[in-house]
Amino acid sequence: YRHIDCAEYYANEHEIGQALQIVFAEGVVKREDVFLTSKLWNNHHGRESVKPAVQKILRDLKVNHLDLLLIHWPVTGNVGPTVQPSIRETWQAMEDLVSEGLVHSIGVSNFSTKKVDDILAYAKVKPAVLQVEVHPYWRQDSLLTYCQEKGIHVTAYSPLGSPDSSTMFQRKGPKLMDDPVLASVASKLNKSPAQCLIRWGIQHGTSILPKSVNEGRIKSNLDVIDWELPREDYESLCGLVTQERMVNGSFWLNPSGPYKTLEDLWDVPHDAEAFLRQSRAKYNVVENMPTQTLNNGKRIPLIGLGTWKSKAGEIKQATLHALRAGYRHIDCAEYYANEHEIGQALQIVF
Repeated sequence: YRHIDCAEYYANEHEIGQALQIVFAEGVVKREDVFLTSKLWNNHHGRESVKPAVQKILRDLKVNHLDLLLIHWPVTGNVGPTVQPSIRETWQAMEDLVSEGLVHSIGVSNFSTKKVDDILAYAKVKPAVLQVEVHPYWRQDSLLTYCQEKGIHVTAYSPLGSPDSSTMFQRKGPKLMDDPVLASVASKLNKSPAQCLIRWGIQHGTSILPKSVNEGRIKSNLDVIDWELPREDYESLCGLVTQERMVNGSFWLNPSGPYKTLEDLWDVPHDAEAFLRQSRAKYNVVENMPTQTLNNGKRIPLIGLGTWKSKAGEIKQATLHALRAGYRHIDCAEYYANEHEIGQALQIVF
């Protein structure tokens, strides 16, 4: 491992600092080899609080800079109509830390695309990373597409589906690690379910943060580098019907604001009808699209999207653009070797 994800709130950065001191003293791993992330907690969002909080993080970790600093949540603990101190104030204080060399990159965690857009409107230093929950039970396909368009890397937390959230948050419902499709894929590949989920996260386009304090599982979770999920297995995990946040942030809701509902926090509707209304706003309907009736009675739209000779990674986005623009005819071929990307786009659209 060369990427350690920390946070002020976890209250264990002093232990990580002790471990780093031991490793660096052994002479094999140097500071420049390790990517260290930490996160600013809710009570340190004020301009005058940001730098002292980061200085304490650095003292605890026993290093002179962070590779990445994130705002942990778009929350400060205030009660009222808006978040105070504002996210803008916090972001600008973090930009100062980049200028001073205390932090190399900055980003956010648990932010919606709308909240990221708000930052992009005034940021001098663009968010480098968005850390959010991502796994086959919460794929976040639209958010990943958005971040790809904006040049923002996505890091996935809870890549195993947050198995401890049932107890922590009294969450009921299916557990990803017990999913029969996952079990079948793991059995076929002779891998553990955790390894398959970590590998899925890599192929899904994210960096991932599996959590364990067990030495055997820590080693096992890293054994995902020299193999891939076959396309059909990756796509079967992409097609799991259950889609829900395991860590939904409901503990931040307050009837007096700033977040009265989950829709306020995540900026997306949490009821089916409202979600459908919002989705429809992205789509153009071509009322007079010409079609031809085939000899079996089926109708074919006369204008279709060709998918031949696209570069790797391009056709997913092109298919999304086409379907949202009004295309209803997609021409594919086994030989084009990109039908898996088209499938990913169809999963987002459907």
